[in-house]
Amino acid sequence: MDPQKKPRTSTMQDLAPYMGMGLQLAAAMTLFGALGWWLDKTFGTSPWLLVVGMLLGATGGMINIIRISTRKNP
Repeated sequence: MDPQKKPRTSTMQDLAPYMGMGLQLAAAMTLFGALGWWLDKTFGTSPWLLVVGMLLGATGGMINIIRISTRKNP
């Protein structure tokens, strides 16, 4: 095998890291939003901890999207 040639992969394998990014963003926002909602109900601070949770989830999800998008392929 020629070391210069890259092994052939399918398009789906090339796109796999990008396919779940929207789901990961939604999951992070949902998880942190639910945690904020529960904390609001517990401490009576509605809606502030829900908003903080959603912002933390969105920030974490976007950081993950940027990290995956800028990853170099070997």
